[in-house]
Amino acid sequence: MDTSAIQQSVQLLRSRGDLLYLLNDIITDAYGSQAATINMWQFNYFSNPNRCKGRYRSFQIPKKSGGARTISAPCKSLKYILRIVNILLQAIHKPSTAAKGFVPRLSIVDNAAPHVGKNYVLNLDLKDFFPSISEARVRARLMAKPFNFTDEVATTLAGLCSYRPYSKETAHQRIAPCVLPQGAPTSPTLTNAICDRLDMLLSGVARRFNLTYTRYADDITFSSNHYVFSRDGEFMTEVRRIIADQGFEINEKKTRLQRRHEHQEVTGLTVNEKVNTARRYARDIRNLLYIWNYHGIADAERSFLWNYDKRQRRVPDMINAISGKLEYLKMVKGANDPVYVRLSKKFESLQNGNTVLGYKIHKTWTINRFRFTHGYISVGYERNELLDRLKYDDIPDLFKNAVCIDGPHPYFYIEKRIKYQGQLYLHRQFLRVLRNIETEFLEFLNGGECRRTFFVSECTRKNKDGRLWKGFLVHHAISRDGSHFL
Repeated sequence: MDTSAIQQSVQLLRSRGDLLYLLNDIITDAYGSQAATINMWQFNYFSNPNRCKGRYRSFQIPKKSGGARTISAPCKSLKYILRIVNILLQAIHKPSTAAKGFVPRLSIVDNAAPHVGKNYVLNLDLKDFFPSISEARVRARLMAKPFNFTDEVATTLAGLCSYRPYSKETAHQRIAPCVLPQGAPTSPTLTNAICDRLDMLLSGVARRFNLTYTRYADDITFSSNHYVFSRDGEFMTEVRRIIADQGFEINEKKTRLQRRHEHQEVTGLTVNEKVNTARRYARDIRNLLYIWNYHGIADAERSFLWNYDKRQRRVPDMINAISGKLEYLKMVKGANDPVYVRLSKKFESLQNGNTVLGYKIHKTWTINRFRFTHGYISVGYERNELLDRLKYDDIPDLFKNAVCIDGPHPYFYIEKRIKYQGQLYLHRQFLRVLRNIETEFLEFLNGGECRRTFFVSECTRKNKDGRLWKGFLVHHAISRDGSHFL
């Protein structure tokens, strides 16, 4: 359904049943007739925060400035419903021109651009932005323009989009108010709707003092070429009064005034001369690519893991991280920026041209990391067992001519259990090991000490018959010029 069709249907909403019917129409139009629809039992169950305490899972992620941020993520079924509700809300509400966050086709670049080249840039942060908005406030906003929902529809939507924070001490009591969760698909849209009046009042103050004003979620920015930012001055007094009247509180620890001769930053982007990333951002990408080029991908991964924030819940793949950083650089600087073009071409050439001794390496892990992500590495000794299960032509050359160690011929493989159609199966995949380190690797698997670290690379290589071999290769580090294994 397009925006106009949704707006016409909203005018006919009178009850919870009408709302459910409209949401199912949006599902059918967006995902097809085979998509799962919402039934009334689910609707009633999830729209009552007091009835369903397990609707949200809360966890913490580290903040850039220190401390932790609590994220409340909805369960799978509720998230599906909230995504459809968000389509409905976005079709009705158009954010103010000052709001740049969580608006389609707008980004942090659009938030920073109006403040480029100003003598003064003031950054304010709203404390506990999402938890400071109660369910009652959401319900009242949904009954006002442009939504104009009835009391029953607004109450249902407010119940779906809010949650009651629980703790171990007060889990049996209903003393905490229901608030907007930071992590739900609908929270950003609702905060923009609730902040309409805040944006209108602060934009009016900005025009009165000849300033530029934008807001990205809870980050408020003013900029100007003249000084009006005295702490007890008329402008700051008026701003504090408006924010307090709208039910928010300024986080004084994050309030900062940046002058022309200082580093001016808005939502993480530099705005002194133009919208740009910090210098260290491109420098970090360049350093990783340099190590990859001259020392090999294994050393690059080791450097990446060493410098990565250890507080993160999981460590991403290095190649995916570099690709994401380059996309961010492209968004900020533009596709034709020489820095982005140069780094992007270098990254592409390293991905396509990292070949050692005929092996084209795509990804590399340390042996311990590989065991954690792929399964256990085992060794087999019975060559007859191997020949019984595979044709001789399908056996890699390395295993045909395996070195005799105490009699039997060893062959290495990755072993893990996989579940298929309710049954557990033992899955094995052969592991190619360089000839000169077979004995050393076997001793390592049997618990012996090793002076050098083993690496496992996912790679491809053309065999003598022209067929492409794809698998895993065990090796030590790659030489600086990338021509051979050390």
